[in-house]
Amino acid sequence: MLTNVKQSQKKVGAEVGRMRNYNEVVDYLNTLTYAEYNENVIARMQSLDKIFDNVSKKIDTILVSGTNGKSLTLHFAAKLLKEEGFKVGLSYSNHILTYNEQIVSDAQLIQNKDFADVV
Repeated sequence: MLTNVKQSQKKVGAEVGRMRNYNEVVDYLNTLTYAEYNENVIARMQSLDKIFDNVSKKIDTILVSGTNGKSLTLHFAAKLLKEEGFKVGLSYSNHILTYNEQIVSDAQLIQNKDFADVV
C-alpha cells in the first residue's frame, strides 16, 4: 500500500505535508487503487484507532450492509435519530458525484475545503 501511495504522489506531484485544494485531493484519490482486504488492513485500522485514543470504542455506531438500499436506510435512520435528539454522522464508502458526499454530519455534507483539509 505504501508503494501505491508513493507512486500516486509522483503521478500527481503531491508533496507530503503541503496543503491541497479539493481538486488536488480528488485527483490524488482517483489515482489510488483499492487495497486487498486481509489481516494487515484490519491491523492498520486498529493501529489508526489506537492513535486516535480508541475512538471506535467511545461512540455508538450502527453498521448497515447489504447489496441494495444502504444509502436510503442510512439517511432514513439518521433522520429518525436526529429527530430523537441524537447527533448523527454518516460515513459510507461509495459516492455518486463527489467524494465528500460520503461524509455527513447532522444532515450536512462536509464542505470541499474541510474535506481537503482532513484528507
